[in-house]
Amino acid sequence: MNLVSVENVVEAICFLATDEKEVTKEIFIIADDDAKENNYAFVSRRIESILAINVLPFPVLQLPNPLFSFLLRVLGRSNTNIHRKYSSDKIAEWGWQKSHSFAERLDQHIKWFKELKS
Repeated sequence: MNLVSVENVVEAICFLATDEKEVTKEIFIIADDDAKENNYAFVSRRIESILAINVLPFPVLQLPNPLFSFLLRVLGRSNTNIHRKYSSDKIAEWGWQKSHSFAERLDQHIKWFKELKS
């Protein structure tokens, strides 16, 4: 699903800003794609659970990848790669570690939203 928490991005930027290595002309990807929870089904269930709502009144159908790719092309999104995974390996090799898991950050964000709306 390619979601990443803002907190992880900010922590990574702070890490790079204070690291002794030269970061000029370096490109770093900050991602949570390695988390098995980073998918539509998990995120939807967490939102429903924490907010006590039903996001969709019907079950989500899992489409076969060729059909899903075809539908994306029909909708004008043919450049969308549904299998694309981003990796934070490069910055991890420099010593950066996420302070919280994807699921923890997701729960924090949903709870923040719930408090904001109440």
